[in-house]
Amino acid sequence: GDNEVGPYQSPMEDGMQHFHEWYRAQMGEAVPRG
Repeated sequence: GDNEVGPYQSPMEDGMQHFHEWYRAQMGEAVPRG
């Protein structure tokens, strides 16, 4: 979308957004916080 900033400017942007939401959820359990 126009609000997005980064290298991911492509027709798959919506799909990537969904993927990143899932990816962050997975990484949130695996990556130590603080």
